[in-house]
Order: sequence, then C-alpha cells, then structure tokens
Amino acid sequence: MMKYALLAVLISITMACNMDSFVADSWEITIENAGSSSSPKAADLNGDGIKDIVIGSGGPEFKTTPHGVLAIDGSNGDILWQVDARNQIVGTPLLVDFNDDMANDVLIGGRSGELSLINGSSGQEIWKYMPDDDNYDLVNDTLILNFFNPQLCPDLDGDEQLDIIIAYGGFVKAKPEDTDRPQGYLMAVSSATGKELIKMPAPDGRELYCSPIIADINKDGSLDIFFGSGGETIGGSFYRLPFDDFAQGKYDAAIALLTDSLKGYIAPPTLVDINNDSYLDIVVNSVNGKVTCLNGLNMEPLWEAKVGDNFEGYAMSCPGLFYGDDDIKDIFTTYGYGAWPNTEYTTNILIDGKDGSIVYRDSAGTFQYASPVSYDFTSDGYEDVLMAINSPITTTLKNTSAPVTFLGNDLKIYDLREHKVLLLRSSRVGSNIGSTPLITDLDGDGYLDIVSCYMTDARNFYSFSKMAIERIEIQTKKVDSFNWNSYMGIKSDGIDHPIEE
Repeated sequence: MMKYALLAVLISITMACNMDSFVADSWEITIENAGSSSSPKAADLNGDGIKDIVIGSGGPEFKTTPHGVLAIDGSNGDILWQVDARNQIVGTPLLVDFNDDMANDVLIGGRSGELSLINGSSGQEIWKYMPDDDNYDLVNDTLILNFFNPQLCPDLDGDEQLDIIIAYGGFVKAKPEDTDRPQGYLMAVSSATGKELIKMPAPDGRELYCSPIIADINKDGSLDIFFGSGGETIGGSFYRLPFDDFAQGKYDAAIALLTDSLKGYIAPPTLVDINNDSYLDIVVNSVNGKVTCLNGLNMEPLWEAKVGDNFEGYAMSCPGLFYGDDDIKDIFTTYGYGAWPNTEYTTNILIDGKDGSIVYRDSAGTFQYASPVSYDFTSDGYEDVLMAINSPITTTLKNTSAPVTFLGNDLKIYDLREHKVLLLRSSRVGSNIGSTPLITDLDGDGYLDIVSCYMTDARNFYSFSKMAIERIEIQTKKVDSFNWNSYMGIKSDGIDHPIEE
C-alpha cells in the first residue's frame, strides 16, 4: 500500500516540457457551428504523399450540418471536402479502399441512423444507409437509433467483398432516469450497397452502444464477435457470439460472459495477449466501475480490477508495457466519479497486467470519455500514455477581483516509469468530451505529429458551437512502430497488434 501511495503522489506532479515549442509543420483550424466527439484517423486522400485527417463532426443534436464528415489536408489544415449530415456524426472513421481506386474511402456512422460510405478522394457519397427524408421523426421515432464504430466482416451477400458489422442503438431523447428504452441491434450491412443484411436484436432486449470487435481469438479459423449491452443507467451483459452463428441467424448462440444488473457495457473491449500464451485475451470496461480481463482460451476471468463505487467508465482501455520489469502488457484506462451526466472528476488508472492490481491512479480533470493512447515519447524504451484531459482554468480578469473559472483542455503524457506527468502542449480554453487524439507522422519526416480536436466554448461542454482541430509536430522522433496510437488501435479493430504493418 505504501508503494502504491508513493507512486500516486509522485506521478501527480505535472511537469512542463518543451514538446510544444517545436512548431515546424504544426497548424490549427477552427470551424464555426461545429463540434465533435469523433476521433481522427489519417490516410493520404489527395495523393500528395502526406496523410490527411478524417473526422466526424456536427452541430447541436438533431440539427442538420454541412460539417458532418470532414477531410482535412494534413500538410496545411485546408478542408479537402466535407459532407452534410442530419445529425452529429459521432463514430470514428474506418478508412478502407472499398472501390479499388488506390485511395482509402471513409466508412462512418452517427446519430439518427447516419451511416455512409464516402469516396475518400472526392468526398462524394457512394451510399447512405438511410436517405434523408423530411417525413422522418428523428427526435421521437424509437426505431431511428445511432450507428457507432464499424468493423469489416466476411462476405455475407455473395459479392466477394468484405461486409460491415456495426452496433445500432441508443435513444438520445431518453432521460437518465428512464429505464424503458428501445432495444439495440447488432447489424450487418453490405459494403457495396449499404443495404441491411442482418438486424439482430440485443440478446437481452437492452439498449446497445458497444461497438463490436471481431477476431479469430482461438486461431482456429473461426471468428467471434464480442459486444456489450446496457447503458449508463440500464444493466446489461458482455457477449461472445460466433460469427457463423450470427450469419446464419442463430442469435441464441450469444453467450453472456459478464453481466451487471445495474449498468451496462458501453466501451468497446480491448483484445490483447495479457498472459503471453500467444492468444488474445479480452479486457472489458464495465460502466459500473470494473475492468475485467477474460482468458481468450476459456473465457474465464484472469483478473478483475475494481475502480471503486460511484465510478463510471465510457472509454476504451489502452494496453502497453508501462509498469514493472516483466514483459506482460499492462492496462491504462480512465473512469469518471459520479453518475452520468454529473461527473465530478476523472481518475486515470494503471492496472498491472499480471494480477490486475491497480498500481497507480490520479484525479485529473473533469468529465471526458476520450480514450488513452500510447507511444514511447521519452525515448527510454518503454511506452508512455497520452491523454486529453479537461482541467478547469481559474483566473482573475482585468479590473475584477473575483476569480473566474473556464473550461480548459490539456494534452498530457504519463511517463509511468519516471513518475512524471508531462504537459505536451499548454492548456487551451475549451473542452474535449470524447475525441481520442491521434499519434502519427503525417509527412514521414521522422517527427511525431499529434492530431487532436477540442471545442472552444469556455463554459459549455456540449455547445458544439465552434471546434478546433490541431496538428502539433513535436521534437520527438518516430523510432518505434505505432501500435495503440489512436482510438481502437493501429488498425481501428480493437486488437493489440504487435507491429505496424
């Protein structure tokens, strides 16, 4: 206990560093009447050899927007193209060359049944799952729900192309105290046409937010789907469903691996080989203050870490060699204290992968559900964690005596071996509620680029009135390959891949 307490005290000290003093190819743009809880991804869309940025966006809920999906020139921050949307695009883009034109296309989902495949070069929609129609009641119709983060799956409609699996759920109008909510669905969609192929109700009839992860976890050639049900105030379960059973309509084959009667499972699981047996294990964040690691071979718990009463989790866990002298991956994640939406503060925790013990935690910032990402920023051979943290800024204005508090957004690096927290760049007025930063090297010049998004309103987390997107090139050289460098990992599939391919 003394070791734990000492580590927490030492690492809670935030230290200044010179990472944001290196400008070089950095840029920042602002967009009026927009905000985002989507996370940026990068691919070269215009053929200039520099990766460009794609992110979902939107205005206030249920308002049409010209900024639904944005493609941004990685070299200078210019808008390459933007696509309209009838509501906020909250999903993180999946970038794949669907039409074989040698440029990645953009598959992305959002509120009010928004799911589109967009030509990455031109910004033209290839298809849209649900067309715009003024006759839709987007606010009250309980059959029009939200799409989250898509994954590729084997061909289901016989056209010899990979298709799409995605979660469809969440009724935005529901109040926190409402317990009678529309059930969610696990869906399959044709990648060629956007046509619905499978619409499987959540096995327990609960709402569904958790983006599915699909993997051959046992290395036997058979795929499994992992997903969760339930929400902030509704209990649910975490499921394993063989993909072949899903494809054949055998929905009762879904097995509940974990169940919580009070709150559900919202964050996607992280698949990582924790026990070094060469098989992926499953790290599951419960809304209800627990992180569980399931053995990938037998689905039995390897360990469970209890964050504490009144803590809620909406972010995805980040794996890495953060702690100790062993070669066992550890887990870094973030939870909020207080029932949604009244989160009082955020705690970031480090879990020792070998036994599930919490070896570090801090209390940093206010409400957010952006996920941690990692890279060896300090060049000591071990991974560090990058977090977007909302930290209030208190100041005294000119000609006044009373202090005033604004929302402030920081980018911080956790050096878990040296017991330091480094400020990657100085605080910005505003907040980031759910956009996970991207660590990359856009132009291949050897220097790391950090791409992040925040909303500039000084007082309101949810204003969606003006957002900033920034590229920060730092002095740290890219030495190692990227792994968990963005939301859902290097391949956006929730799997901890050992090397960049």
